[in-house]
Amino acid sequence: MRHARSVVVACLVSLALACGGEPAAPDAGPPRAITREQEQVGGTIVSTVDGAPITLAEVEEVARETGLSPQDALRRLQEERVLAAHAEAAGLGDDHEVQDAVRRASVQALLEARVEAEITPASIPAEQVAERMDAQRARWWRPERRRSTHVLARLAPDAPPEAGAAAERFVRRAIERMSAAEDARAEAHVIGEEDHSGRTYTVLVEDLPPVARDGQLVPEYLDALFARGERGVLAEPVRTRFGWHAIVLTEVMPPWEAPRDEVEAAMRQELAVEARAARLEELVRELAGRTPVERDGAVIERVIATDLEAMESGGASP
Repeated sequence: MRHARSVVVACLVSLALACGGEPAAPDAGPPRAITREQEQVGGTIVSTVDGAPITLAEVEEVARETGLSPQDALRRLQEERVLAAHAEAAGLGDDHEVQDAVRRASVQALLEARVEAEITPASIPAEQVAERMDAQRARWWRPERRRSTHVLARLAPDAPPEAGAAAERFVRRAIERMSAAEDARAEAHVIGEEDHSGRTYTVLVEDLPPVARDGQLVPEYLDALFARGERGVLAEPVRTRFGWHAIVLTEVMPPWEAPRDEVEAAMRQELAVEARAARLEELVRELAGRTPVERDGAVIERVIATDLEAMESGGASP
């Protein structure tokens, strides 16, 4: 259970660091002490959050690892610092790796307290779960479907009556041949490969994909296909706007439904993750409004863009 919580928290941290939006100006509380080196944002320091610097090297590293643009990589780092500034972060040392590990642990603790603990799968209202299940019914329920092969004597829309009669006679002979064959589907394809030149209709043989009773095929075809109780050749030809069909029902795929309790649990989990993501965005905006954030837009545009262009072209960073 603890491992599962850690995985969820890690996902939330990733969501938090990927949230958009510019940090707002501070409106409460004095910033931490800023060293003389940090007073002027610029050079390799492209931003500070509550006095903590964000360097060009950090932005480059995030951009390389995630594929984010330089601006988005910087925003991700700023939001991490905003969350860390409001988490309980005791014992930060001078070692960068130790600082980073403690910062991330602090962010995780904050998210556990302010997001994960408030929004659980059990807290999702039943009506919201039911609505999601209805909207995504195709994920957990499928009706009976049927697969078929047909021999079609295709007629032109303006075909004369004698052409239609000839097409019907051809299809009836096809039904006789398929019914007598050991493999009706294979016999249908044999018929399709024969020479039908000089006829008043064209011959087409198709293996159709599985279709439900309310599928996309023409109604006459569906009515005949679902009227048969088991696999085999339909005894009578079927007339549609395309012409005359000899049909073989090749497979009946029974309806399927996932266990309802499993479906509800999955939907609750998904809805909880979505609700946590929304709460996380609110939390970041709330905390950003109370956290001093400095940016030097000109330096960011000039230095980061130039450096990333060199990195993407395979050159070394300056």
